[in-house]
Amino acid sequence: MENKLEMLMEEENLCDEERVIKRAVMKRFLKQETTESGCATMDLCSVNEYGSYLKPFGPDYEFPGGFTKLIEFLADKFPRNLIKLSHPVEHIGVVDDDVNPVLVQCKNGSMFQTKHVVVTTSVNFLKKNYTSLFDPILLNEQKIEAINTIKMDTVDKIFLFYNDMSFFPENCDAIHPLFFDEPEKFNMRTDWKYKVYTFDKFYENMLLVWITGKEADYVETLPNEEVADVLTEMLRKLLNNKNIPKPDRIFKTNWNSNPYVLGSYSYVDVNGLANKHINDLAEPLYLNNVVCIQLQLSINTLFILIFIFRI
Repeated sequence: MENKLEMLMEEENLCDEERVIKRAVMKRFLKQETTESGCATMDLCSVNEYGSYLKPFGPDYEFPGGFTKLIEFLADKFPRNLIKLSHPVEHIGVVDDDVNPVLVQCKNGSMFQTKHVVVTTSVNFLKKNYTSLFDPILLNEQKIEAINTIKMDTVDKIFLFYNDMSFFPENCDAIHPLFFDEPEKFNMRTDWKYKVYTFDKFYENMLLVWITGKEADYVETLPNEEVADVLTEMLRKLLNNKNIPKPDRIFKTNWNSNPYVLGSYSYVDVNGLANKHINDLAEPLYLNNVVCIQLQLSINTLFILIFIFRI
């Protein structure tokens, strides 16, 4: 893609200044595409599968109080004794029982023998844990290949809250930085900021920053104060205003640090085929002529969604 840009600029006989600007614009949009595609860099994303993800039909909803309120609403529909919190599952195995052939073992020592189990997890969690999570009999070679082939990287949000955001330009929804000084030799400690491609005005008192890939993983390890300092300095330079205050509060997602998620979105990389590997994940496995494992939400056009096993 970058080579194509160079060819087009050569054909247009652009001056050096115009070329520098166009390169910076292209880099900025490639960073945005990593958010859309869920990959660390666009070099990892399959060209053949690029754009195959389709947004589900219907509007986006905003839940007052956050997504947790939706979970609480759904949980209230079930008797409380049916919901077990703080029961991380350690192993799902098979026992010699025609009625309840599945045994679920938890890290706290609890065990549940049952006929069916629904397991929701991410691809990265499967990559790290499938050998210990499932009895070998439950996974065939196609499932294992699919788990190891479909990729998943980090997409994080950083929320900056202000009591007074009058410094932000009126009638402006977002600021998109262009960098002309990105170092050739990258240093994560000082250069993660170059992966930031937007400051979105999400509310009248809040800016939203997106960051992806290894830079996002690194930001998760930083104290909020340090992240706020770096982003505030960026805003001051972008708006040429040294008086822009630090945010009064900052919150950042930590998807990669969550041991039960280990990333944000899945995507099809250069070695993957959506029609093959996602379908292989969705293909049912049988035990004694009964569906043993069934991956739900494994659809070629919706592969960013959370995967669900049905056992």
